[in-house]
Amino acid sequence: MSDFDAKIIDWCTYYRCNVHRFVEHYLGIKLHFFQKIMIYLMGINNLAVLLCARAVSKSFTTTIFAVSMCILYPNSKVVVTSLTKKQAGLLITEKLQKELLGMSPNLKREILDIKTGQNETEVIFKNGSSFITTASSESARGLRSTILIIDEFRLVKKDILDSVLVPTEIVRQAPYLKNKKYEHLVENPREYYLSSAYFKSHWMFNTIRQALKDNYEGEGAVLFSTDYCTTIKHGIKTREQMRKARQMTDEMSWMMEYENLMIGGAENQFYSFELVNSAQKIEKAWYPKTLEEYVMNKKTRFGDIRKQNGEIRVVAMDVALSKSTK
Repeated sequence: MSDFDAKIIDWCTYYRCNVHRFVEHYLGIKLHFFQKIMIYLMGINNLAVLLCARAVSKSFTTTIFAVSMCILYPNSKVVVTSLTKKQAGLLITEKLQKELLGMSPNLKREILDIKTGQNETEVIFKNGSSFITTASSESARGLRSTILIIDEFRLVKKDILDSVLVPTEIVRQAPYLKNKKYEHLVENPREYYLSSAYFKSHWMFNTIRQALKDNYEGEGAVLFSTDYCTTIKHGIKTREQMRKARQMTDEMSWMMEYENLMIGGAENQFYSFELVNSAQKIEKAWYPKTLEEYVMNKKTRFGDIRKQNGEIRVVAMDVALSKSTK
C-alpha cells in the first residue's frame, strides 16, 4: 500500500467517525455548536430521533448530514420521506439547491445531476450515491434505502411506516463485501426521525422512549432534543420574535412547538389524558335557547330535543384545552 492510499484510508476513517468535521473541513460549511453535536451523534448511531422545537434548523442540518453521508459512503441510498412529496422535496429544492450549493463548491463538484421534476426529486452523486425524496405513502414501495429519514414523523401513519418505509432498507452494496475477508464489516441500515413534540398518546412517543432506552443500553441509538432557547442562543431567532410568537400562540401549541414538551398526563393517573382527549367530540350538542330565540319561538342550532317522561337533564360545560373560535 502506498503512502497516499494509507492517508486516504486514515482521513476517510476519521471523517466517517467525525462527520461534523468533514462538513467544516471539506465542504467548508460553518456550523453552530449544537449542529456539530447533532451531526456527530447522527454519524455514530444507526437510529436517531431529533425532537426539536420550531426554527432549530433541523431540516437544514439533516440535509447537510445526508449529502455528507452520500459523499463519505459511496453507493449510499438516502431516502427522505414526509407527509407529502412537496414537503420532503423542500430539503433538495430549498435547502440544497438554494443554500448549500452556494456555500460549498466542493459539494457542487461531488454532484453529477439534480432532478426536480413533478414525478421525482433526486440528487445523483458521482460516486454512485443518491439522495431521493418521496411522500410517506404506498407510492414509496419499490424504493431502496441505506439511510431512511422521516421528516415530521408525527404526521406519518404508523402502518405506512411499518409496511412501506422500513421495508425499503437494505445493506449498502459496497464492493468490499464481495470479498469474504471483509464480510464481517457489513453495515446496518440507518433510520433518522425528525419532528417537534406532540401528544404522548401518539405512536411517536414509543419511538422516542425506545431510542432513549437503546442509548442507555449501548444499542447505537440517540435522542437529541432542543427547545426555543437554542434558536436565541445561536442567533437563529431573536428574543423579540419569540416574544411575539408567545403572544400569538396558545398555551398548548407553545409547549409542544417551542418548549418541545410532549403533552400528556401522569403515567398512573386514573383518568388518562388519552381517555379525556378522545372523548371531546360531541356528535349532537344541545344549546339552550337565548331569551330572543324563546320569545320568537326560534329553533336552536340543532333543533329542539324534547324532554321525555322521567328524563333528568344535566347542563355541563366542556372546558376547551386551548383558545379557539371553532
